[in-house]
Amino acid sequence: MNWETKKQYVAMDLESQGKKSDVTEGILAEECGQILTDFFKALRDRKKAEKKARLASNDINGH
Repeated sequence: MNWETKKQYVAMDLESQGKKSDVTEGILAEECGQILTDFFKALRDRKKAEKKARLASNDINGH
């Protein structure tokens, strides 16, 4: 399901409940994009650190 179809589905669902909503694209796009970028960078950094610690542990234990 593409973004346009999702927006239409949500709008129809809200209208069926007697609610009206407008969708404006791009609001907080930069901020949200930065949050996602920071999250995935932190995730990659954490996995890299865990792998490094695991490899160091294996070296110490003679594996």
